Amino acid sequence: MLPTTTLHALEGALAIDAAGTALAAGAQPGEHQACQNCGTALQGPYCHHCGQYDEKSKRPWWILVEHAPDSPTRFQSRILRSYAWLLLRPGRMTAAFLAGQRARFVPPIRLYIFTSLIFFLALGASGLVLVQPVSERIQHDGDTDNNVTFELLAPPRKTPVLLPGDIQHEGDGVIKIGRKGKQKKINIDQLVELVNDPVKMSAFLTEWLPRVLVAAMPIFALLLGLLYIRRRRGLIDHLVLTLHLHAFLFEVGVLLIGLRVATGISLPAFALPLLLSVYFLLTIKRVYRQNWFKTCVKSFILFLAYPNILLLAAVALAIWT
Repeated sequence: MLPTTTLHALEGALAIDAAGTALAAGAQPGEHQACQNCGTALQGPYCHHCGQYDEKSKRPWWILVEHAPDSPTRFQSRILRSYAWLLLRPGRMTAAFLAGQRARFVPPIRLYIFTSLIFFLALGASGLVLVQPVSERIQHDGDTDNNVTFELLAPPRKTPVLLPGDIQHEGDGVIKIGRKGKQKKINIDQLVELVNDPVKMSAFLTEWLPRVLVAAMPIFALLLGLLYIRRRRGLIDHLVLTLHLHAFLFEVGVLLIGLRVATGISLPAFALPLLLSVYFLLTIKRVYRQNWFKTCVKSFILFLAYPNILLLAAVALAIWT
């Protein structure tokens, strides 16, 4: 069963989708002679071959949700094509979508919502936890060091990670975060209890992860805009890429859940970061079309910035909610 906050996030996203549909119904047609999606000569604002609306060259925000309702058959064909391109052709779907070929793909927000929904449903049905710390205690010169690593999408363990005395603190054992006057207090004992219970920890992360990602994605898109400011792309273009990247992350998560449940096999610790890094590098190379040196440098900056963006979004949500 999905957490209430996830359902609320889904309802909010669907409301945005509906608003985009209503607003786009009054959109002004563009001035193209041929459909940007299939190349058919236009005889009106809609393509009589594929049904795509002819937008102006400046992309409006509602292309993120689209304004033409799907039949079940058409949605099925578009979702399968979108997933195949997203998984096997890094960056090509984003580049094609931004080039005007929108009718053949699921719009970015719908794709992200649908994929994240499948991921959380699969996670709940599998009995796996999203992430859990794993403890390895090493004896060194008479002292015991607790080496903690993290495991993704695994069956919940039962042995505690943190023991009394692992976290040294002074005073009342409370950590304070946030601005003065709006500080949140975290009790260390409660934190230890959460870390030692993978199921509770996974439920906590499942509740907060959708919120954090929604808050982080616009920040990431703005950073893309700053790094590629000379490419003269609008914020919508960067948001499309950001949504596609996060949809890919959830798509890989669904595949990994299926692999773990079906075979009991999990990827080595280094494999997933390596896969995501290579995919991201190929994607932004395809979309922004810069040389490999610039692409690698900017990818490195984005890799370093992304954890901090997530942390910033999480702290902001913790303060203001």
